[in-house]
Amino acid sequence: MWLALSSAPDAAPELNVSTNSAYAILDLLGLDRDSVGLIPLSELRSRLSDPIVHRRLNAEPGLDRYLPTLNEMARLKPVDGELHLAWA
Repeated sequence: MWLALSSAPDAAPELNVSTNSAYAILDLLGLDRDSVGLIPLSELRSRLSDPIVHRRLNAEPGLDRYLPTLNEMARLKPVDGELHLAWA
């Protein structure tokens, strides 16, 4: 499954993960397990700033390696309009 920013600037971070890992990431972020989805980047920032979510992602074997990329995505500032985290 692919997780990336919609309308992403060149060289924006993205993740290509197994379906199981993607669903686990969505679960830990408190998002629905839809096979296709989209949330505003501001919501991703909010969820990643929640200490409980951050701790859960760090504690999950194999998923903690995705946290730096998710944080990097959340730090990006939109050039025009709001960015969204998208998955498919």
